[in-house]
Amino acid sequence: QKNFDEFRRFKLKMIFPKAGLRETRRVRGEYVLNQNDLIAGLSKQKHGDIIAIADHPMDNHGGGGPGGEMKEAYGIPYRCLLPLKTQNVLIAGRAASFSAIAASSCRLSRTMMQLGEAAGVAAHLACEKNVSLREVPAAEIRSVMQGRIDQDVKRCP
Repeated sequence: QKNFDEFRRFKLKMIFPKAGLRETRRVRGEYVLNQNDLIAGLSKQKHGDIIAIADHPMDNHGGGGPGGEMKEAYGIPYRCLLPLKTQNVLIAGRAASFSAIAASSCRLSRTMMQLGEAAGVAAHLACEKNVSLREVPAAEIRSVMQGRIDQDVKRCP
């Protein structure tokens, strides 16, 4: 306020007791990723359709309950992107099928980019094979994504 004349007449009236909400609406999918998946990690998860990997801590910002660093990375199943009672729709973003505590961990851009890439690959494969999105095997999605990574690594000096 001291450095800018236009702000000199302003006074701080109040500060909100809590910061803004980071939670948004989520769509219930064929599977809801939850804190048990995060705690189990890749070594104990039983999902055969994992299409993305995350490792950010559970982050509840003073809301009580679980939190803290992850012991290992965990996987996000393709079924989290497939909304219930819909055909040929994918939800690849913060609105995907996550519990509140799971969403606090996998909300990061790096994870959302993986989900977006997986959704794009799934859509391409569904068109190419003339099948619904539910019929696209997660193993093929992973294979295409891995092939892209391998190609990118070969191009690096």
